[in-house]
Amino acid sequence: MKTLVLCIDRDDDVGAKTGFRGPIIGRADNLAVALRLGLADPEDSDVNTIFSAITIYDDLVGQGEDVEIATLCGDRKVGAVADRIIASQLDEVLEEVRPDVASLISDGAEDESVFHLVSSRIRINHVKRVIVKQHPGLESTVYVVTKAFKEEKVRRKFLPLIGLPLLAYGLVVLLTVGILVYNKGILELPTSNLAGGLIAFLLGAYLLFSAYAIGRRFSDFLDQIEESYRSFKFSLISGDVSVYFTITAVVLMLLSFFLGLEAFLNRGSGILQKFLYFLGSFLWPFILGLEFYEAGFVVTAYLKRGSLPSHTFPVMGGILAVGLFVGFLTFTFGLLVGITDLPAGLGLYLVVIGFALALVIATYVWRRSRGAVVEVEEGWWR
Repeated sequence: MKTLVLCIDRDDDVGAKTGFRGPIIGRADNLAVALRLGLADPEDSDVNTIFSAITIYDDLVGQGEDVEIATLCGDRKVGAVADRIIASQLDEVLEEVRPDVASLISDGAEDESVFHLVSSRIRINHVKRVIVKQHPGLESTVYVVTKAFKEEKVRRKFLPLIGLPLLAYGLVVLLTVGILVYNKGILELPTSNLAGGLIAFLLGAYLLFSAYAIGRRFSDFLDQIEESYRSFKFSLISGDVSVYFTITAVVLMLLSFFLGLEAFLNRGSGILQKFLYFLGSFLWPFILGLEFYEAGFVVTAYLKRGSLPSHTFPVMGGILAVGLFVGFLTFTFGLLVGITDLPAGLGLYLVVIGFALALVIATYVWRRSRGAVVEVEEGWWR
């Protein structure tokens, strides 16, 4: 009977701190991971979990049993994503090792929450939770709480429970003050209430910023803007004319939204009529913007390669066909809800042209593929 000693790192501390990717199979690889993780973060409980699993593995080998060891790594976004990754890695380990039973080693309830994933695939004969021993002087509440809240997953679980109520209370107080001052020109709330609301608002905002690392995310956003600007400059220098088409497409898409908004506010009587007027004014500038966006890549590809990509006509024609069908539906619903200022016969023209264009595109693709799968050429404009 072959036994699998299985460690589960559901939040992927191993991958984030060492660069190793699961599954990690074999004593040598697991020992290397534990050593590197211990050097990267000596206080991470997963270090002790892996070392404990290695100890159990060595004991079983010493007893003459057939045994293997493996560590599964999930994802930093603990939840369904991590569980899918763990299930996939477990299937890979079972396929390679082919054990009869498993011993599950974990450092807490979070890793043990995937017990059902393991037990549904292999019989578990032993579960061990590794608890790290600490010096009594370090077991103070302040120390434990401080260390816990250094972990991003802990902050995201608990800080919003405090920050959101404080933020909501502070926001209500500040809005009340603003409304009173705007309507009456006087401040009727006591100064202590105003100060308490302001403090609650600032403290709640700070806790939410800390919970979701908004400062770091904003810094990453600025880095992305800088990288996009560099790419924009490189595109101009390298002769990529798609940049100009993209700018035109963005302008057209923004224009389509404002045209639709103007129609929504000023035309129609009911909400459905207003929506249909919005869609009718929004649709064609938006479709034209999409066509400009794709045309930029087509022109760039032709200038650089001297030929057009094989999927140019299906993509651009498909966008136009979708626009025609949506236009036909908008026209039809408009008649049903009593919109009378529609050109006679427009719906018939739209649906006939749309079906004809879709038929031409389907025939074109079929003749090119002859039953084979046509692959889109990724990056064909570069």
